[in-house]
Amino acid sequence: MTFAKAVDSCPRLKGHYHAGLGALRSDRSRVTIGDGRMILGSLCVEAAQQEISSQEHTWDYGIGLRPGDEVVIWLEVHSANNSHVQAILDKLDSLIKFLGEHAAEMSKFPRRYVWLATKGVGIAPASRERRRLNARGIILKSKRLDLESVL
Repeated sequence: MTFAKAVDSCPRLKGHYHAGLGALRSDRSRVTIGDGRMILGSLCVEAAQQEISSQEHTWDYGIGLRPGDEVVIWLEVHSANNSHVQAILDKLDSLIKFLGEHAAEMSKFPRRYVWLATKGVGIAPASRERRRLNARGIILKSKRLDLESVL
């Protein structure tokens, strides 16, 4: 199944799909890619999650890429210091639950979870908090994200 077909098969996501990186709105300037032809589209997952629940923790975006096989980058743009780690883990749990209940087709793609810090990263590489992120597969990037760097 392709990224586009997976989005089409998930009614909760259809209205939140955008061509290119359009779903990223004001965060678009933080994300780059060398070969724009790899971008399959983007999703405003936060808006989709908020339609079913005004829950506190929502993930920001999904980006479909085709560097070979199709991959989904699940991107959260948020300030990054030790006090934010639990909130990010809660957001990840919320995303996984949402996908399982409302967008199971999206879970079939290889994925990367990326936390893009809005400013510098205030979490030491060898800290307990960084180990918690690593254990959940969250890639932490500072200020700008080259999508090809997380493939």
